[in-house]
Amino acid sequence: MVETGDAPDPQRLEAYLRLHAMLRLCLLRFDLALLFDSRKSPLAAGEILEMVQASGGMEVLGARGGIHLVDSQNYPPENILLLKAAARHISPKSMVLFSHPAGSYRPMEILPVQGDLLPSQGVKTSGGILAGDRFYVDRSSPLPYSHILANPAFGTLVSDGELGFTWAVNARENKLTPWKNDFASGNNGEKLLCRVDGRCFSLTRGALASFAPGDARYEGEFCGIRFRLTVTVPKKGSVKRMHLSLTSGQGVPKQVEVAYYTEPVLGPGREYARFLKTRFTGRELILENPYQTAVPGVVVLSCGRRELTATCDRAAFLCGSWEPALWLRSATPAQPLWPGPPSSLGRKRRWNSAWPLGQRRRPPSTCRGWTSPQIRRTGILSQSAPPMKGLTA
Repeated sequence: MVETGDAPDPQRLEAYLRLHAMLRLCLLRFDLALLFDSRKSPLAAGEILEMVQASGGMEVLGARGGIHLVDSQNYPPENILLLKAAARHISPKSMVLFSHPAGSYRPMEILPVQGDLLPSQGVKTSGGILAGDRFYVDRSSPLPYSHILANPAFGTLVSDGELGFTWAVNARENKLTPWKNDFASGNNGEKLLCRVDGRCFSLTRGALASFAPGDARYEGEFCGIRFRLTVTVPKKGSVKRMHLSLTSGQGVPKQVEVAYYTEPVLGPGREYARFLKTRFTGRELILENPYQTAVPGVVVLSCGRRELTATCDRAAFLCGSWEPALWLRSATPAQPLWPGPPSSLGRKRRWNSAWPLGQRRRPPSTCRGWTSPQIRRTGILSQSAPPMKGLTA
């Protein structure tokens, strides 16, 4: 969308009209809205039409994927606000901004963990070992092994290397996290990361994955720390739970940071994620997509019963910038999200997405978190510390 001021800016308008014409030739169609105010500039419509004609855009004027002239005097203010909210890009008022170099994006390296050994007893089958009612994955092909944990109203699809994607009520119309139609790769819209000694590890990549009818388990080791991650979905309720156990095998306390990362969807696909509204209460992050009309509701992310902090800067998080200066804090206290069954917020559904971690012994830990897609906890891990427990989705 290009919004003119008191008078059309020829340089700015012509640049966008040329871009629109070039992308049309490449069959990349998008709607270009030219917003003006006829009260401030009575001749704006005529001047803009002349520029559209000079760029060869008259044939797509008013068409889908074409050029649209929007006079703000013909629409109520709420419609103009809606147009701006739905715009993928709003032209800056000065072309000087275009010459500024883009910020550097250097994502941190996410390392795999060392998985545990396969059990020595059991029935060896294609792709793994069946021991009792649990299947241990021994992948010999690049294709992932997947496992569904679900009840009639809520579920998640995990794989041997990723935490997969989660849905509520309808797996197509109401994806809570992204799903990719690619059977050769796992869905990586949810991650559980652990950073220790300046190195970041994914607690699912490389781990020994095992599936049972009621859970998915990941076991392994990194930096001398043994872990077990268990993912479950109850028979009733819209909750995805995660239980994480960390044990230091070296007898030396270590500073450990654990982060849950997600790319929220709340709809058919990520293209609607820009409409998401977030509200951070101090102990839980509430996400809502007002454009989701098929299955209206909210997602709640939580991490324990202590006060959390949050950030919406996904790029900074993936680049390893986990400094306290990036955290946002809530001014209002929140009630504990769990224990308790999923509750309702007004007439909308509420999907509990929590990940509370248990208490630690000496020294006491601090609790911090990442919002729009991240929740994080940091603390000291010693050999005598109890397991960390939690919920998520």
